[in-house]
Amino acid sequence: MNKEEYFEKVYASFWHNQVKKYGFTQYEDFALRKMLKNKPKTAFEVGIGTGWPMAVTLYKENNVQMSGCDISKSLIEEARENLGDAELYVGELFDLDIKKKFDLVYCFRTSWYIKDFYKMLLQMSDMTNEGGMILFDIFDQFSLQYIKHLFHRVYNRIIWAGGFIFGRNIIKQPDDNYFNINKIKTILKEFDIEVYRQHEVLNVKKRINQAKVMFVCTKKNRL
Repeated sequence: MNKEEYFEKVYASFWHNQVKKYGFTQYEDFALRKMLKNKPKTAFEVGIGTGWPMAVTLYKENNVQMSGCDISKSLIEEARENLGDAELYVGELFDLDIKKKFDLVYCFRTSWYIKDFYKMLLQMSDMTNEGGMILFDIFDQFSLQYIKHLFHRVYNRIIWAGGFIFGRNIIKQPDDNYFNINKIKTILKEFDIEVYRQHEVLNVKKRINQAKVMFVCTKKNRL
């Protein structure tokens, strides 16, 4: 099963349930308030899924003209039902020739599925109007959770290899990707950057296994 088949057959089904599990929490509310700070008129979501909750809220409650992409055709079909006349694309952003620029470009709860996310950030930057915003969250490569992840990844590969040897059909899930915060800051040097760790957003005590970091980046106006 290749990457496209996995995200269409396995991940799409998982996401339908997972997005309901997430709901609209304090974490989504924080991100949405940051997105609306500069009053965007247009927005593009990388990994838009069904559009819920972020794109739907931007579109229906804040009159933002939405665009977006997702690797899953079935999720995009549902997003079209939720987002009216939004311009939606099936595929990864790398493979799309998007000529327009947007006031807001964001990637929410998705970056860890994107191996070349550093490269994607450059494309997201090119798609952002001056004075516009990029918002995304990542898993921090220098968190203690990353060490736990490495051990879990080895375990999963052993299980998959054992199933392959003995003829059992065990789906090999893509590994989560973790990223370097300082490298991201270097890539987005044209932006003013705010960084928020998950425990700060949720206003809870810091936990050693929390790896999620949110970036709120505003593109500087040229003089």
